[in-house]
Amino acid sequence: MLAVEDAKRSSIEELRLQEQEAKQQSTQAEMLKQQKETELKKTEESLNQVKGQLKTEELKSKAADVGSNIIDSLGSLVGTSKVKRQQQEIENLKFEKHELQQDIDGFTQIISRERNEHKKETLELKAEIIKIYDWLPKTPTLIKWGEYCERIGFTKNQAKDIISMKPVQFSGELYPNEHNQRFKANDVEVRLERGTESQDAFRLLIDRIGLSQWFKQKYKKFQEAIGIKPKQKLEIGDNKGFRM
Repeated sequence: MLAVEDAKRSSIEELRLQEQEAKQQSTQAEMLKQQKETELKKTEESLNQVKGQLKTEELKSKAADVGSNIIDSLGSLVGTSKVKRQQQEIENLKFEKHELQQDIDGFTQIISRERNEHKKETLELKAEIIKIYDWLPKTPTLIKWGEYCERIGFTKNQAKDIISMKPVQFSGELYPNEHNQRFKANDVEVRLERGTESQDAFRLLIDRIGLSQWFKQKYKKFQEAIGIKPKQKLEIGDNKGFRM
């Protein structure tokens, strides 16, 4: 009986120990479960946080891509518009250049035509001058006489009549360079005649007196009027005239 009782007590003790060990294992398992649940919760929170960050980054990336696409599209549109505007400006400039070139060509033709006409007229004029000098060899001398008459006070028309050997009635002032003074002439007759010594020479007469002698007489009267005696007595009879 004692052996049986001992066996029972031993079995009970063993069961108690097994139960206690089982409880400890259960407690440890519960603690491990709670720890794992806590770790899992933290992991889920971290995962959710990471997902949120990833979503935010994804949204940012998408927004950036959309913005970039919009900017690229706008840039493309702006660039296209700018290119079209520049192309239109280039076309306008080409058109203006074409019109200017046409104007230049037209002006060039006009200038060329006028040059040819001027050249033709110049050649014809030279031919006429040569003919005049050939037929009227005194023409150069008469031209000099006409220029001289204008310089000393005659009008252009008066000078023209003088070198045409026509008598000219003149009233006014004459200004000979040799005396550096103006002399009045009142209703005098002026004419150009061929020289008595040579038919190639001419002399200008005022009231039938040679021009040089006429100026000397006027200058003498001027000196006498202001009380200056001339150094030399003038020969009034000198009537050879002024030669050129």
